[in-house]
Formats: sequence, structure tokens, C-alpha cells
Amino acid sequence: MKISPFKGGRGDDLATGGEQMNSSNFYYNKKLKEFARKLRKQSTKAEIKLWNEVLRGKQMHGYTFLRQRPVLNFIADFMCKELMLIIE
Repeated sequence: MKISPFKGGRGDDLATGGEQMNSSNFYYNKKLKEFARKLRKQSTKAEIKLWNEVLRGKQMHGYTFLRQRPVLNFIADFMCKELMLIIE
């Protein structure tokens, strides 16, 4: 069973246990916040290169990306809310 982290997907009934729907239609899991911070500090060379050269600071055609974002019970490596895109 696939679960969508976007509003209107199959994830709508999963906002329990720390997962909260925010205004940008993603389920943010507060319980994973500290773990996501730890992962940001321990990024791989490939993640750092992709972040610094492509995704950071709206370099990708003006779209904003976030790093190590807690979504549902997962931590997405990179996420763009405007495109509804998660890169793992």
C-alpha cells in the first residue's frame, strides 16, 4: 500500500502520533525532528554536493527545497513543497 504525504492522498487519515498537517499540505512528524537534525549534520558527500550545487537557495529554477524533512514516518532527503516532490 502506497501512502501519499500530500493532502488528498492516502495519507489523510494518518495524521496521528506526532504527524501534523501544516498549511503546505505535508504531514510533518515532530517526533522525528531531532533525528532529522542529526542526519543533516551527518550528510553524505553526494547529498552535500547536490545541496550546495543544485538545490540550495532557490538555485533550481527558483524552487525552494528543504533538507532532511520529517514527513509521515520517514525523513525525506530533499523536499520541494511547490512541486510536491520528494527526492530520496
